[in-house]
Amino acid sequence: MRTIDRVTILEQIGVELQKRFGFDDIDIFLAGFGLSKPENVTVNSKRVYAKAGLAPATNEVILKVAEELDIDVPQSFKAAALPSVQPMPAPVPSRPSELTEGDRLFALRDIVLANFTGGNWRELGLFTGCDDIVTGHGRLLRSMNFNDPDYEEHVLPVLISISARDPGNLAKMEDFVRKRFETGENISSGRKAGKTIVFQPKVFEIPDAPVEPMLVSVMMPFNAGMRPVYAAIDAAATAAGYQCQKADDIWEHSAVIQDIFSLIYRSFIVVCDFTGRNANVFYEAGVAHTLGKHVVPISQSDGDIPFDLRHHRQLGYLNNGEGLQELQKKLTDRFRTLNAQR
Repeated sequence: MRTIDRVTILEQIGVELQKRFGFDDIDIFLAGFGLSKPENVTVNSKRVYAKAGLAPATNEVILKVAEELDIDVPQSFKAAALPSVQPMPAPVPSRPSELTEGDRLFALRDIVLANFTGGNWRELGLFTGCDDIVTGHGRLLRSMNFNDPDYEEHVLPVLISISARDPGNLAKMEDFVRKRFETGENISSGRKAGKTIVFQPKVFEIPDAPVEPMLVSVMMPFNAGMRPVYAAIDAAATAAGYQCQKADDIWEHSAVIQDIFSLIYRSFIVVCDFTGRNANVFYEAGVAHTLGKHVVPISQSDGDIPFDLRHHRQLGYLNNGEGLQELQKKLTDRFRTLNAQR
């Protein structure tokens, strides 16, 4: 079974539930399949909300949901799902050797949303031999031309259809957008429509390693008093299915700041502890924001948060047993929320 089959089916289920139900009814529907209400998911899209609720489900459960909604499922997915009676394993926090097909399609979707015109869509259809998919879609071009809010939800299914027709089409689409929009690799954690930029640092080397979708990095002062704090952050990351690292865990370059940049570059989430107004942490938070990472600010004192960052929500905590337990709980919730919003 291909990963993209699961992505496609989840998207179809999300669209179908969005059409049929309100938020409360989606909760009731998912509960019928033994799935809990998504925790700490604050979105206005019923499609995204439904997909967050389905994310922990086994392939067998997803198959049952799809059949309940009369959604056609590829035979390869059925064959993989039916023998499975075990829950899906938690993500293994290891560095992927390359981007998955799903990651590449999501990256294409972001570029399309930020840059495409109707002409670009028709060119892409001709370039891949899939003009019929583009022009034959009932809503794609019309919703884009009229700036309708449902345009975004049509983009990924069309890209998936084009990719599914020919194994070489995914690379063709990547080549198409690279030549027209001169895009660099998108390493940002958040996904949003709008203008994107490409830049090349003058001080740092760009790491060869890819972004790790389940990596949390921690920027904090290097002193023994912060070790229990890091332990709480590490425990929260593990509970949410992530791997956790801090800069002094690695030594790959002679310059410490290059190791720090590489760690931030590879991370999906960057926790910045501003306790003590450490200048290095301020600098590292700026790097993380510039690279488009999810930054989670924490501090033992509100007064330690720089003025320019006080408009961002931050987690305050006490450096004692009870306070660190509370910090761990809040961080676990935050990490899970960010994972569900991918």
